[in-house]
Amino acid sequence: MTIEIGIPAARALMGGVLALGLLFPSYHPLPAQGGDVPSPVLPKGDIKTLNKKLAAWFKLKTEANDLDNSLDDLKSDRQRKKLRKKIRDLNSKARKAREKFMTDFEKKGQKVGGLLKHVGDLRAIFEGCFPYKNVFSDGKPKKRWAEIRGKKKSNPFFLRSPKAYKATKDWPLILTLPGKENGKYPSGEKIIEKLWPSDVGDLGSNYLVAAPELDPEIDFNAPFNPSTQKEEEIARESLRRRTIHRILRDIFINFRVDMDRVYMVALGDFAPFALRLVSTFPDRYAGLILIRPSSFEEARISNLSNLAVAVIHDENGKAEAEGFASALEKAGGKVALFSATKKGPGGGRTEDLVSWMEENRRVLFRNRVVLEPVTDYFRKSYWVEILEASYISEVPKDEKPRVEVTADPATNRIVVKARNVTKIRIYYNDLLANLDKEITLVLNGTTKLDKRIRSFTTLQNLVITRGDPRNIFTAMGVYSIPKPEESAGAEEDSGKGSGG
Repeated sequence: MTIEIGIPAARALMGGVLALGLLFPSYHPLPAQGGDVPSPVLPKGDIKTLNKKLAAWFKLKTEANDLDNSLDDLKSDRQRKKLRKKIRDLNSKARKAREKFMTDFEKKGQKVGGLLKHVGDLRAIFEGCFPYKNVFSDGKPKKRWAEIRGKKKSNPFFLRSPKAYKATKDWPLILTLPGKENGKYPSGEKIIEKLWPSDVGDLGSNYLVAAPELDPEIDFNAPFNPSTQKEEEIARESLRRRTIHRILRDIFINFRVDMDRVYMVALGDFAPFALRLVSTFPDRYAGLILIRPSSFEEARISNLSNLAVAVIHDENGKAEAEGFASALEKAGGKVALFSATKKGPGGGRTEDLVSWMEENRRVLFRNRVVLEPVTDYFRKSYWVEILEASYISEVPKDEKPRVEVTADPATNRIVVKARNVTKIRIYYNDLLANLDKEITLVLNGTTKLDKRIRSFTTLQNLVITRGDPRNIFTAMGVYSIPKPEESAGAEEDSGKGSGG
């Protein structure tokens, strides 16, 4: 089971079904560890043409489904009949636009042996494919509501967008979760202005900056045991997570966000929750920034090993921060440590954090992924998903479900090491394996060969349901995982071109 943070284009294009995650004195960018996306092989003119045709198709389909979703709001049959005709016309135009795109996609792909194998081209073609509207901005924080139902508004937050904001380019996003001050959560507007002043670096001209107005009744500082079976505790954690995800969803819906540059920031006693959240969905963020964190205990170190992390600490938190950094670096991650020089929320290091964010971006196609589920409900990270595993509450701490998957594109080999996991799904593209050839899979020591077939439908659906134009995967495979001592081969799903 996975959670995705979608956008309205995703909801509309999928006929109203939105998958709910549904998206930081020295600093060092996280090593690439594989997954660097090559430049497109098609000429720029061909890429631009395909990009425009794809956007035209998506725009028409989005408009049709948005109108379809509004049918129930109409009071008279006459109004509904008129609107249904408009929907049919838009759907007809959308089908024709899709045909034009697919015909040109196939034609131009013949020049390079098929476009589905070229991840760089696919990313360029899908760039900015969802329809966005330009939003006026005066460069100051504005209050928004993540949930609006009729006259009822909820989930308030503040967002500052640059004066020059336009939906013609991607914009990095900083979401800051404030710690309590004198027992109360500070205003989101106050946090934005104090921690991320617009005159530092290019914060005011290049970044979307958001911070929530938190409900004091929701205790984000409460500890949470992932193994708990108590429904009340599970419901409270779900509410905490949903509150933050709704804010992200609203921003993704209304603003064109650079999905490779989403930074989560947590202050003080908000750090434990932020660590749980980002450990659960590490592939949605470029980086995590912890400012004077109250604790590192909620970190799932293995899950954070592919994520850039920065920590600002006071002198009395130095030892704990260094211990966290050491543990994460042993797992293959990288942590930038900054000593606070001032008392303010940024510890006097805001300029350093801006420089650090400039150098750290999400790398979605890393060659090695480790996943240790934080809960039994959300078990997907990067290009690996756990489908069947032992329940966290039913096994000892040192036997919790875990999967480590390593891709070696040079040998077309993928090695899977799993503990208390019986079935996984792997998402493929040609950066992880050459899909023209058979893939050698080593599943807990058992070797088997598998062949996957690229599918545009798979690519399209994965981009749409996630609401992420850079979620480029063209095939999927489901595999049963034998126990390490078993010698029998693992079974795979029957559909060789899965995900079509």
